[in-house]
Amino acid sequence: MHSIYRNFKLDKIDLNYVKNLVVSYIQKKDNEIWLPIDGTTLYFISNLDSKLLEISDEQLLDYYENEINPILPNESFRMGVGNINTFLNAPIIKNKGIKHFLNDFFDYYDDGITISISDDKVEVCSILQEREFSGILPSTKNVLNPVIKRIEKNNEVLGEFSRLINTCVKESVLEEFLYQNYRLIFGEKYDRISTQLWLKFPELDIGGKERRMDIFMRNSISEDWELYELKRANIHLTRTKTDVPMFISAVYEAMTQVRNYKSILMQDSVRKKFEQDGIEYYNPEINIVIGKKPNISTMQWRNLVKSETDLNIITYDHLLNEAKERMNYIGKLII
Repeated sequence: MHSIYRNFKLDKIDLNYVKNLVVSYIQKKDNEIWLPIDGTTLYFISNLDSKLLEISDEQLLDYYENEINPILPNESFRMGVGNINTFLNAPIIKNKGIKHFLNDFFDYYDDGITISISDDKVEVCSILQEREFSGILPSTKNVLNPVIKRIEKNNEVLGEFSRLINTCVKESVLEEFLYQNYRLIFGEKYDRISTQLWLKFPELDIGGKERRMDIFMRNSISEDWELYELKRANIHLTRTKTDVPMFISAVYEAMTQVRNYKSILMQDSVRKKFEQDGIEYYNPEINIVIGKKPNISTMQWRNLVKSETDLNIITYDHLLNEAKERMNYIGKLII
């Protein structure tokens, strides 16, 4: 274990890089201070062994506090410091074991970051990003508790989503839920979301009215925005005529609606207006989220949805199943 250490002299420890990391973490790109809602704790856990530095643990921790505290922007930020000895030598470690202690640690402190200083690099990790807690032992491959905790929470959210789509709730309720949980339900590729965006261009509208879009999301992969129009989850999507399934009128009405939105969005005057509001799009994809998969064969359903080449028809149970699959995949990775 001592091979991970290096003989540092306390007066030669350079924390400038650490300070830069902290400043980057607590500031947005536009240089506005990010203010945590309930306060954020920054944890500094180093691989520096105070014994090899020939100082006490208290001296090392005081050094961190004196160096780092001045760059914290306000009292909303708190700081916790430590090194390997503060963990391995703590009475609670000896009583509970390191694994149980770390599990409890992550379960309680889930709002901070860790910065690890080793002999060749400095690393910063966010506990919420499901990264290993590299400041304790370099041999640690995975500390499972943060991931398991995230999966359990997400599964609870998916359970709530299932309840909503099976209890005939209003579109506004579904919209609020999806707004709060859009990355879990739609996927991590989306990094921004706006709801209830007005298209105040009656001169461009087929009905001469102002319209309001449900959900507009930015796809970080395509670097474009996508429109999602929400309809109720209890709508029966198809009817059968001479043994041939076809969409009901409500689906066709929704198609007309989103195509109208797309037509408005593609106008230069509309693009410029949205760009002024920080939404820069190019050729937004249009989607309708509606109902659940009808009781017809998969081939018949695919033929129906694929016949509309300029838009996507997505059912709520499809969204739910996709999100469950992502969670199952993550779960398999940690077994």
